[in-house]
Amino acid sequence: MGLKPAFLVPLALLSTPGIAASANLVFNPSFELDSVTPGLFLQQTPTGWTAVGGGTDVLSAGYSGGSAAAGAQFVDLIGNLSGGPFPTGLEQTLGLSAGVTYQLSFAYTDDGGGVAPLDFSLGTLVSGSVDPTGLNAFTDFGATTPWQVFTTQFTPSVSGDATLRFTTASGSFGGPYLDAVSVSEVPEASSLLPLAGLAGTAWLWRRRRAARTRATAEAAGC
Repeated sequence: MGLKPAFLVPLALLSTPGIAASANLVFNPSFELDSVTPGLFLQQTPTGWTAVGGGTDVLSAGYSGGSAAAGAQFVDLIGNLSGGPFPTGLEQTLGLSAGVTYQLSFAYTDDGGGVAPLDFSLGTLVSGSVDPTGLNAFTDFGATTPWQVFTTQFTPSVSGDATLRFTTASGSFGGPYLDAVSVSEVPEASSLLPLAGLAGTAWLWRRRRAARTRATAEAAGC
């Protein structure tokens, strides 16, 4: 049986320019490009990123009963052998365009150890920190909590490169943990107009079909 026209509308939207989700500018955003044995970790900086300070670890889901926010791997901003120098973490340079609104988002958690906050910045456009205290992604360390997601939007006034950086200022090995990093364009409101038009067409088609159905039923009952 073929799809009814009412169900074809969402499929059409997937190929409408400006409606599909914008591409992520971050390379290796969920740290999946390095082969890590399930349940273990690698003492290295993930592919496509540059180390800051003492380095990082790439962890695979299953390590100490842990799970990733996206995919099967995530990053520990304090490497297993890292005693500093601090801050330690990773960074990556992105090319941004003036006048375009972007959205930065990432997932973060901890192992219940109460380490220092996770600090983040994107050049001079965005900066801040999130506190992972009380979060735990590992069943071996007690009751787990969901990964948290931070999201913000920004609009550069000039085009150029900006460095996306995630670090922590102190601590021993073990957290904060980072995953699912994204920097993508936010669609302009005008690009959503085709969605409204197609949705309206589908609603009108369903309404007319329902009216014809009722009319046919009433005629048959006469």
